[in-house]
Formats: sequence, structure tokens, C-alpha cells
Amino acid sequence: MATLLVIEDELILAKNIAKFFEKAGHSVEIALDGAVGLQTAYRVQPDVVLVDFQLPGMDGLEVIRALQKVDDPPRIIMVTGHASVSLAVDVMKAGSMDLLTKPVTLTQLKEVVDRALTERGERRALNYYRQRDAQQSSLDAI
Repeated sequence: MATLLVIEDELILAKNIAKFFEKAGHSVEIALDGAVGLQTAYRVQPDVVLVDFQLPGMDGLEVIRALQKVDDPPRIIMVTGHASVSLAVDVMKAGSMDLLTKPVTLTQLKEVVDRALTERGERRALNYYRQRDAQQSSLDAI
């Protein structure tokens, strides 16, 4: 179905999330810190990234900003136990589609991931048609 990346320093939580989404048919990668998470994202090109805010070395906000610079950025969902209004604003400005606070239920997480996958599919379709129309209306086509 889809490829998900879980960037979470709590190993047990990361494994539980991965197991839940793997049972739903998704491919899931786990990274325990931001730098490894970015390397993994560049390698596997996930559809959705679930990222914690407080990570060793590089925080989740830095990860989001870096992921937004790739050609086809994944949909990003931040999951944190340290939410605040200012963090929510910063996270959304950086490019996260949602901010969930821990503890989060797997059902709640699934709803947001399903929405992220739908939005990603719609965005890809729109980009395809824009590129096709641009090619057909270029000076070379005339």
C-alpha cells in the first residue's frame, strides 16, 4: 500500500506503531533519531512520516524543514508529548499536516495517516495533470 517512516526515540512506541501499520498492509521503517530519520527518508522516499518533536541530536522541527526541501515531500505528522500553541504554529508553518499529542491512540493515528495518504495521492494527481498540461501547451508543442 504505502511506505511510512516513524522517527521516534521511544523504541517500544515506534515498534508498536510499525506493527499496527504493517498489519494494515503498509511498509514501515523506524528511525530512533532525526539524522537517521532523514537518511532513511532520502533512501526509501516514504509517503508519510510520523515524527516526534524531542529527538536526540536534531529535533522534529528541523526534520520537517529538511523533508520539505525534497522534490516530492512526504506528508508529515508530528506526534509529541510536549505540545504547545507556539509549537503547533511552528510545526504547521514548517510543513506538518497535523500535530498529535501523546498519548495518541492507534485509531486516532490511523485516521490521520489515512487522510495524509489521500491528500498525497490527490497532490500527486494534480501535479501530474499540471505537468501534462504544461507540456502540451509549451512552445515546442506548438
